[in-house]
Amino acid sequence: MRFAITLFLCFFSLSCSAANVVTDNLIRPWSKELQKEEPYKYPFVAAYKKGEFNLRFIAAKHANNINSTTFKIIKKEIKTKPIDLIIIESIPYETGPSPQYFLDHAKKCHETNFSHCSEAAYTIWLNTKKDQSPFVGGEPTDHAILQYMTKKGFKEHDIAYFYLLRKIPQLKRQGRLKVNYTEQFKQHIQRIVRRLSLNEELTLSGFLHWYTKHIKKKFLIEDITTHYVAPYNDQKSIFSQKISHAISLYRDKFIVNLIRKKSKKFKSILIVYGGSHHTKQKLALEYLFGPTKFRKEL
Repeated sequence: MRFAITLFLCFFSLSCSAANVVTDNLIRPWSKELQKEEPYKYPFVAAYKKGEFNLRFIAAKHANNINSTTFKIIKKEIKTKPIDLIIIESIPYETGPSPQYFLDHAKKCHETNFSHCSEAAYTIWLNTKKDQSPFVGGEPTDHAILQYMTKKGFKEHDIAYFYLLRKIPQLKRQGRLKVNYTEQFKQHIQRIVRRLSLNEELTLSGFLHWYTKHIKKKFLIEDITTHYVAPYNDQKSIFSQKISHAISLYRDKFIVNLIRKKSKKFKSILIVYGGSHHTKQKLALEYLFGPTKFRKEL
């Protein structure tokens, strides 16, 4: 009934299409049980084909090591032509095609052997070496996410402090977490405030208070893993996981609709995203482009 009402309202909206409504409703919330539906553990490649259109989705396990399986798969897929468009995680679509700042970032990452960088940077650096394809970010803007989340009942500072919490496992993985992290966290908070264009003053002590209040325990840096920011939404989920769940669903809807839109212009798209995004999007992608063909071998 809810789906039918949404489709009816969408019929009279210039900014909405029936395809958007269908794919939005096919995107599923993350769970460990959902991951078990995939034939392989991340990373792997999921391929789709409809007519002359081809989509290759690298379901990555986030890495910053050129010897990782994720990086090896990316290297192989970049060599497989044609690629008319690459879509990467971590940068907003609104930054435009092949933004120079990210090209510069990828070059700097290469100079440090990608030890502090992501698979997105590695993808774009490989792409620049020969027969460069255009690339875009697959993310909605921070403003759009913030607007969506406040409508969901979250406070602006909830999102800001969540972003800091989400950053910690990444810093650990990249070997960039300082032993004395106080100043490092203060700098990250100020970057987040600027990024979200917040008028509210946010502080490290404010973050620690927020953590104790909502996570229900004392903040210990050694405790913080990706589990704290996993996109779960059940009775056992902690506050930060519920934030992650809401943001993740919004992002996935944006990504699928971006792929659908670009599939009308480009015949071959390569997308590099964290594996959980593919797992949640799979039914929507199959609705648009047919059955998934999985590849794990290098």
